[in-house]
Amino acid sequence: MRVCDRVRLSRGPFQARPSGFRDCDQVGWGGRGPAWRRDGQREGSGCALTPGLEGRVGSLRPFGSGPDDPGGGGVAVQRGRSPRQLRASSEVRRASSRSGQSCLIQAPAVPSAGAQTPSPWGRRRQSRLPGSRIADPGIRKKPAMDLGDRASSSPPPNFRRRLHFLRKSQGAALSAPLVGGEVAEPVAREDLAADPPRESRVEVMDDKPGPGPVSETSEFLFSFGVIADIQYADLEDGYNFQGNRRRYYRHSLLHLQGAIEHWNTEGSPPRCVLQLGDIIDGYNAQYKASEKSLELVMNTFQMLKVPVHHTWGNHEFYNFSRNYLTNSKLNTKFLEDQIVHHPETVPSENYYAYHFVPFPQFRFILLDAYDLSVLGVDQSSAKYQQCLKILKGHNPNSELNSPQGLSEPQFVQFNGGFSQEQLNWLNEVLTFSDTNQEKVVIVSHLPIYPEASDSVCLAWNYRDALAVIWSHRCVVCFFAGHTHDGGYSEDPFGVHHVNLEGVIETAPDSQAFGTVYVYSDKMMLKGRGRVPDRIMNYKRENAFRC
Repeated sequence: MRVCDRVRLSRGPFQARPSGFRDCDQVGWGGRGPAWRRDGQREGSGCALTPGLEGRVGSLRPFGSGPDDPGGGGVAVQRGRSPRQLRASSEVRRASSRSGQSCLIQAPAVPSAGAQTPSPWGRRRQSRLPGSRIADPGIRKKPAMDLGDRASSSPPPNFRRRLHFLRKSQGAALSAPLVGGEVAEPVAREDLAADPPRESRVEVMDDKPGPGPVSETSEFLFSFGVIADIQYADLEDGYNFQGNRRRYYRHSLLHLQGAIEHWNTEGSPPRCVLQLGDIIDGYNAQYKASEKSLELVMNTFQMLKVPVHHTWGNHEFYNFSRNYLTNSKLNTKFLEDQIVHHPETVPSENYYAYHFVPFPQFRFILLDAYDLSVLGVDQSSAKYQQCLKILKGHNPNSELNSPQGLSEPQFVQFNGGFSQEQLNWLNEVLTFSDTNQEKVVIVSHLPIYPEASDSVCLAWNYRDALAVIWSHRCVVCFFAGHTHDGGYSEDPFGVHHVNLEGVIETAPDSQAFGTVYVYSDKMMLKGRGRVPDRIMNYKRENAFRC
């Protein structure tokens, strides 16, 4: 989650309840001081103090000291002594003197007859799994992942807000007006439940359920590679348009070479690699070097021993027209899967999208996020005028790349959207996958889920795309690029949204690519360098059966 309305207090072994907060409530340190919930706030991860224990906490013991404790480095609460006794206790002094340890006050469970029911919310999700290792699937070993924090006993505190966003998004997308009876125009931002203003955010915490260990019955099936935003150019290092992030134009090609060498030498080679767009930088057009740079990068990709599926981003259209790309090596539509007797699953030539099957019962779909765009389109065409009308209808700025003052900041020129024709096609393919119990991975240059991306980087009509995806059970994850600094979130329907870190902003001594290992019950992203590890469980009621 992005927002947590918990209040940070000064660090110490015990803090008295502040005004307006409940007595029996969660107290968490995390290395930054305890956090209390306000009266009436839904309980989040961690355990609440049991009613009747107000003012009496108990002695402390380290996590991991008992047979039921999965980890270490924290403290747990036991019944028995008052706060005054607690402060005087040598046990407290010993626990609080453990430098560098992050700890969490956790209340004792209320005794009950029979075993405790496991929480439906699982473990708290970490944005990165430090120290995690995924074994080479070539020798069929299961990856040993670090456990998250202890299981919570109630939904995360932002669940109602996320569910409200879900309902609003679905309703808004389904009622969106059509432009010219064909293209879905995004709805106004007022329909979306507004986030609290950034200035009022006290502390950013992540209460999403975390991944559990690989089950004994989990069987490795296949793998695929992912890489995004290479943006090669034969230029000295520079900075982004805001001047606050460095870009390594020449070295991005060396990063690509390193990724290819890694994929070629894996014990079990990936079935394919997904290139998520922006393969060369827009500066190439300024220096008349677009074709030369593209040829250099494509020759590098030829060293890869497996197929590459290319997605188109804004930098492709800074360098080339749509007609040029359609006839170039960046068009990998020839790798699509033809479903016999289902002509409705055949994509139109009006947009660059297709689907393919890298492994039985798994279908990958590449979307054209610039199907609606003013980039790469003949300015005299009707489609250009139509897209320009949509853009200017939401962005009155003279500079169309500026989101200044916009209620929907995704309406900028460097973004685009999905036509209704393409969304109808996506719906047909997902219907086929539902019927045939397939698992689906969707790929796009632009992200579509606000919790996983900066709002200025979203697709214009991301709500329309979400409405289609959320109406089907088969979608496991959605991969995107564009943001350069990455992002991740699991939406309320269990779809994992992964925005990959960009190669262009990766220092020479690091890396930015990943390999996704597909198992019978989950997918695991093993990131390299800047790319963190992720565990993406399938929706429990639809777990894949071999």
